[in-house]
Amino acid sequence: MWIPAATVFLGAFLLFLVQPIVGRYVLPWFGGGAQVWTTCLLLFQTLLLAGYAYAHAVARALRPRRQLVLHVLLLVAAVAALPIIPSTAFRPADPGLPALRILLLVTVTVGLPFLVLAATGPLVQSWFTRTHPERSPYRLLALSNAGSLLGLLSYPLVLEPLFARRTQAVIWSWSLVAFAALGGAYAVAVWRSAPAGGRAGKASDEPPDPTAASAAPRRTASWLVLPAVASVLLMAVTNAVGQELTVAPVLWVVPLAVYLLSFVVCFDRPRWYVRPLFVGLFVPLAGVVLWMQYATRTFPAWAQLGAYAAALFTGCMICHGELALRKPHPAHVTRYNLSIAAGGAAGGLFVAGVAPLLFRSWFELPLGLAACCLAAAFTTVLSPERPVPGRLARLLLLLGALAGLALGTMDEVGGGDRIVAVRNFYGVLTVRQVGRGGTDGRRLVLQHGGTIHGLQFTDPDRRLRPTAYYGPSSGVGRALAAPAGGPDRRIGAIGLGVGTIAAYGRPGDILRFYELNPAVVELARTRFTFLRDSKARVDVVLGDARLALEREPANGFDLLVVDAFGGDAVPMHLLTSEAFATYVRHLRPRGMLAFHVSSRHLDLAAVVLAQAVRLGWTSCVVDDPGGEPGILPSDWVLLAPDRAAFEAPAWRGACAPAGSHRQVRPWTDERASLLDVVRWR
Repeated sequence: MWIPAATVFLGAFLLFLVQPIVGRYVLPWFGGGAQVWTTCLLLFQTLLLAGYAYAHAVARALRPRRQLVLHVLLLVAAVAALPIIPSTAFRPADPGLPALRILLLVTVTVGLPFLVLAATGPLVQSWFTRTHPERSPYRLLALSNAGSLLGLLSYPLVLEPLFARRTQAVIWSWSLVAFAALGGAYAVAVWRSAPAGGRAGKASDEPPDPTAASAAPRRTASWLVLPAVASVLLMAVTNAVGQELTVAPVLWVVPLAVYLLSFVVCFDRPRWYVRPLFVGLFVPLAGVVLWMQYATRTFPAWAQLGAYAAALFTGCMICHGELALRKPHPAHVTRYNLSIAAGGAAGGLFVAGVAPLLFRSWFELPLGLAACCLAAAFTTVLSPERPVPGRLARLLLLLGALAGLALGTMDEVGGGDRIVAVRNFYGVLTVRQVGRGGTDGRRLVLQHGGTIHGLQFTDPDRRLRPTAYYGPSSGVGRALAAPAGGPDRRIGAIGLGVGTIAAYGRPGDILRFYELNPAVVELARTRFTFLRDSKARVDVVLGDARLALEREPANGFDLLVVDAFGGDAVPMHLLTSEAFATYVRHLRPRGMLAFHVSSRHLDLAAVVLAQAVRLGWTSCVVDDPGGEPGILPSDWVLLAPDRAAFEAPAWRGACAPAGSHRQVRPWTDERASLLDVVRWR
């Protein structure tokens, strides 16, 4: 018994451990946004479906011993495809078709090992049913999900803090070799007990199916719909966490771990799913999530993460609990697994592939919450296994679904102060008009999710005034008032926003912006006028800034501004030692670096200050409270190789003590963890 159990457990462990490892490689090459991870999740769900389809087809079409031979050959091929380190040839030269490139990269890097791992679980369950017809294989399914959960949690808690990125991939690769050996040993054991003849689907030794209802259309439809709803919830919550909190493995795994935990609980013992309890909890938790999503105020990181996780868990408990109640006779185990995988892939495809094309807002989150309410209302009414809930409970579920759809539709349609909304691979951008004139003035505001990326006065007399995080008393405003170099300045800026820095341009200056999102460039040029009104010559380079700077010859910047952090979705690859080496190469000998580190949930100043210590440079932390019309509070960290750089009058009294920030080790491409800088309060 221990051999199939260990095989299933280790396979599931490696199946989910590899996901953050590969995501950690892919994230820096495609801008570091939340959609990079959700695209990876979509591919993993698709590969999982392919693995389950292979297992189902093999179990039905081949004799038992041929199944074993074929799968052992695939195990050998998976080992031959190691190691799982992406080739640098996949680094994009331009920002076009990011989703397609991510799918291709991950498929080539880890596709075959992932496919084999995905297929082994259901095949082992099928072989176990054949060799032990008196025992249920569904405990193996629960064990598989427990292994998946442990694999996910071990990455942020063990692998990421202790090992460099390449070492993580090597450890995983050797673990796959051990898994292949274990799978081969179980194949030998099954070979000895399997008959030499007979078809898999019609063999005389196959356990009979005493319940014809196991494959009834209504039941099999629920095998698809329920996991699809749970998958939509998972992907939508993952997007929300990445958009509002941060994009990093430590928080990637939380929604996926919650999702898997519900699988473990529901398939371990059906009695763990108490329908009235989870239905009663889900509706108010969904209301809290929608309130946080559409409220104008901000919430602590722990409150947001807790609310998202609780709503996701109760919603997945409903979907997976009802799914577990509908599990068929073991003779249908591969078809059951295949249906679950197909539903999960369909939900992932909707969120990662269809929603960005259909919606201009994050409509999939309220839609997923509403779908879960409807699924609970209808499946509980139709369920023959448990008493149906009362009319009041069903009414509550229907009202919850309507409320979620109403809020999502209002946000999708817009109106009021919203002028335009654009959604693409990189997120949702909204341009709004705020203010009523007078002293405050009317302003156009660009938002990425709930984060303001820039604003501009509409009054022609104030249109070229620096605003938002770039006022005269901000860190970058002071740097532009007294930069190194001569009258003809060269200024680089990573992150365009609405182009506010161009307001500081003087005749003879050259401003070079680097922007990943084509929609940001389009809106900055068509809805705002900083770029065309600037007195400097302005260039915009489309693509990931670090990759572009690595390809370019030294620009000789007097000032390089790094402001590419969308809310708290931090592109970590822009703060590593390797990135700083690139920045320094593009500076003049007395040039300066300016980092915008405003963040609700992360102490990013600590990361920049650690790099300053490593370089032996002087630093200046500027906390600007804002307060004037159009000026927002901002935190900046300025770095310069010469201490005298911050002795000019523009810096007098501006530099705050750096001792209030944490002491962290410098991030590198191989090793970086946001756990060191998260503000949980």
